[in-house]
Amino acid sequence: MVLCDLGRVFTYLNLGLLFGIFGKGIAMAGFQQTLSIVLGALIIVVGLAPSLLNRNIPLSRPISVS
Repeated sequence: MVLCDLGRVFTYLNLGLLFGIFGKGIAMAGFQQTLSIVLGALIIVVGLAPSLLNRNIPLSRPISVS
């Protein structure tokens, strides 16, 4: 069980390092503010889309394409 926990900690550590380096690169390039605004707007649109389209999307069953 200890090896499983250490593996999880190591994985999260590496993912945090990877995304930290990626985020630092975006901040240095000057895109961070624009990217944050665009992604924030996208999250709002995706969240409001079902109510704007007057559709009820059931979350209790898988979504399939017919």
